[in-house]
Amino acid sequence: METSSQPPTPTTCDGLPKLKLMFPQNDVLQHPFGTTLRDYAFHGCPVDCGPNWSKEQIEQAVQDGPNTSARDPLAAKCCREEALKKVDEGFCRIVNWDNLKHNIPPTLKISPIAAIPHKSWKYRMILNLKYQLKIKGKQGRFPSVNDATDTELAPQHSMYELGNVIPRIIWTLATAPDKDIPFLMSKVDLKDGFWQMVVSEQDSYNFAYVLPKTKDSDPTQIVIPNSLQMGWVNSLGFFCAATETARDVAGTNITNNVKTERQKFEELIMNFLLSKFQWLDNTDEKFRHLIDRKSTRLNSSHANISYAVFCLKKK
Repeated sequence: METSSQPPTPTTCDGLPKLKLMFPQNDVLQHPFGTTLRDYAFHGCPVDCGPNWSKEQIEQAVQDGPNTSARDPLAAKCCREEALKKVDEGFCRIVNWDNLKHNIPPTLKISPIAAIPHKSWKYRMILNLKYQLKIKGKQGRFPSVNDATDTELAPQHSMYELGNVIPRIIWTLATAPDKDIPFLMSKVDLKDGFWQMVVSEQDSYNFAYVLPKTKDSDPTQIVIPNSLQMGWVNSLGFFCAATETARDVAGTNITNNVKTERQKFEELIMNFLLSKFQWLDNTDEKFRHLIDRKSTRLNSSHANISYAVFCLKKK
């Protein structure tokens, strides 16, 4: 099955991003990094994965195919379902190798997809961009995509806060001015976070992989993502650049007591069962006080964070 002839491009004729990926707007554009994020949205995150591969390298990588973990029948089925879902969502495209091999894009590189058991669903698919290709009958291995990547292109300073979350939480709890009101915290896991950061059509070929087969008669197909990949050495830096910018905007709005618009998913996040907290005295009364977003500093912080993240997304 050939799902499309061309990958989705980052922009349309009116100059706006085509996909609902990371797209800074409103307050985020006032941040010093806002214009850089806007460049990422329009032109893709900067990518340099080293020299182009030879036809011999690419053919060998296609022959090697997926990681053994993704060849398990159940894992292969899950991988194909996930890939097709991402095609529908505009995150990638799938092309037949028989069609692609006659006109190989200059930046095409093939890495093996791996299937990792996951707690929330059966498998998480991670592209093994550390894989060092070996040509059969020849000595040595070629550098992996990660080995050849120019890491200086990713904003390294965006990752400085990694590992500081727990100390910050402890500090917040220890310095809270009101000891009588319980804390309400929420942890938001952004689904497919790296996939929200776009790469250009030309650069997307650096992150291609062979789709696992569920039966021998399946044609060899290549998945070409148009977003950052879990497993790429530079993905975290670009992703943190967006989330840290949102955090800065939220912090500034909280400090300045800025009133923000109601975020459409706020009620969903704040929807929890009070019965789970009956071990606290007067739980209902205290938590109702927290839920009243107009009366509490804590919930105001949550609203501003939700608003800042929302400003990174295209409506």
